[in-house]
Amino acid sequence: MRVNKSSGFIAWHSIANFFYLTSKGINKERSKKFIGELCGFLIIANVANKDLFTALELKFNDFEDAMQCASAIACNADIIVTRNIKDYKNSPIPCSTPEQILLKIIN
Repeated sequence: MRVNKSSGFIAWHSIANFFYLTSKGINKERSKKFIGELCGFLIIANVANKDLFTALELKFNDFEDAMQCASAIACNADIIVTRNIKDYKNSPIPCSTPEQILLKIIN
């Protein structure tokens, strides 16, 4: 897959979290199908042990948020899209909500 300015990335562990949350409310096969479709246009961030150490060094209260940020750093992301901006105040990468990103795309 060619990476360009409008490429989107997703952290590997986010997929597991998504499956855990959605497979409880909907059929597991539907959840897997959606994940497959999602990964048809998102790239899984390529992370390694060094990126976990980056997460450990980041000044986040929530370790999962630190892992998200470390994943974004690993793939040279320009922005982190999250509904949880307040927990990313120490992020070296700027954050936006999904709504803010959609407004940028539309305008």
